[in-house]
Amino acid sequence: MKCEDITYFYQSSTMGGEGVFSEIISTSIDIQNNHPIECEMRTDTSTNKTFAYLDLDYDDYHEFVEGEVYSYILKPKPEHAHMVEELKLNLIYHKPIQ
Repeated sequence: MKCEDITYFYQSSTMGGEGVFSEIISTSIDIQNNHPIECEMRTDTSTNKTFAYLDLDYDDYHEFVEGEVYSYILKPKPEHAHMVEELKLNLIYHKPIQ
């Protein structure tokens, strides 16, 4: 999927799972009840693969657990709900390579 597809069909995103100190839940919905999904496309020139990066905000105490499964859910815009379903991706967290 490309960012254009994601931001056209989907209005909000949520990510959740068990963290080191507590459950981690982050959403793209802000305090004004807006639903912006931040998405950026990048290409790794060494492999010639293109990736979509989706951004959420986290609190300082949110620490991910190595090997834990986190669910990322995209919710469709109401006007497109008849064409696309809610999309859930299960992601396994691996610590960044230092």
